Amino acid sequence: MKFTFICTHAIHNLIPLFLELSKKKNIKFSVLYWQKLKENFYDPEFNKIINFGVNFYKGYSFDFLEKRNKLRYDFSFLFKLKILFKLIKFIYYNNSKTLLFYGYTFPHIFGAIFAKLLKKRTIIRSVSYDIGKRNIFLKFLRNVYYRLSNHFFDQFWSVGILNTLFYQNFGVKKKKIKLIDSSQIDYALINKKIKNITKKNILIKHNLPLNKKYMLFAARFKKMKNPTLLIESFISANVYKDWKLLMVGDGSLKYKMKSICGEHLNKNIFILNYQNQIEISEFYKISDILVLTSNYGETHGNVICESIQFGCAILTSDRVGLHPEVKKYKIGSVFKPYTKKNLSKEINKITNNIRLLKLFKINASKYSIKKKPKYVANLIIKYLT
Repeated sequence: MKFTFICTHAIHNLIPLFLELSKKKNIKFSVLYWQKLKENFYDPEFNKIINFGVNFYKGYSFDFLEKRNKLRYDFSFLFKLKILFKLIKFIYYNNSKTLLFYGYTFPHIFGAIFAKLLKKRTIIRSVSYDIGKRNIFLKFLRNVYYRLSNHFFDQFWSVGILNTLFYQNFGVKKKKIKLIDSSQIDYALINKKIKNITKKNILIKHNLPLNKKYMLFAARFKKMKNPTLLIESFISANVYKDWKLLMVGDGSLKYKMKSICGEHLNKNIFILNYQNQIEISEFYKISDILVLTSNYGETHGNVICESIQFGCAILTSDRVGLHPEVKKYKIGSVFKPYTKKNLSKEINKITNNIRLLKLFKINASKYSIKKKPKYVANLIIKYLT
């Protein structure tokens, strides 16, 4: 059976899954990208050229609708219109009987309609939620768009509890929804590259104090991710001096974050630059807790899926898509990201209660099995064959 995964561009946390699927003997797997993004590409939110440290185009079968190398991805209306016609042509001439569309973009919706006319099986995978605040008009538009779109898909692949509710809220019957966990980094592969690097070596490399405990924030430094709330809450929590906060990333709020630390003369918070996938995994290795403070617009929480493979406990806001799983599997704590009082309380709780922290870390390691590419690839084969 030929199975094609249609995606807007190369997404670093999907590559390990693609590599696993390409090993399966009972399917012929390939990926179709709209555009060919360079591995060194411009990220508008980091406002710089970055490289995730992942080989986008190696180890699996792939093709492009637009073959020209691009420094930045294009999601303009005119480009989408151009892609729509190319996608329909691809669907007509390609002999793949099962097509997965990654996201509810209009080229994917019309592509699915055309595929159904050709009697192909269509699947949608969209890491979407229905938890934001929207006005009545926007709610009406979303309701019409998603409900109409959902008529043209045979299966709906969910990555979690809230994602499942999203599909159901827009008319999808539960029997059509399949839980396909959101695959992330391949821990086994990453660990091969960093297993001989000791915690001490990592700390020395980044000029960090030895024999301390670390809480990690790894994200873009922008309003949506709420990094300033974490810094202010960590300072207010007045945690033991053994605990240090690592802020790893880049973005528009970096100067403000440094200013807050300077005003409080705080030496327990370290603000570091953007790190690629291998480098950020070194920080997972030395950290006990990962914190996500997003206050709106957070789709999933990919760093949760990554960090728990290294046994990190989780401290997350209830705006992050995975927060129900954090509660259900007892891998950490959930807070409301509106005041530093809420977060300071949770920081004190998780850093002062060593037994609780240990329980979270053990549970995180157990739950992480469901996020590994091999596990997810086996689930996909189960639902496809």
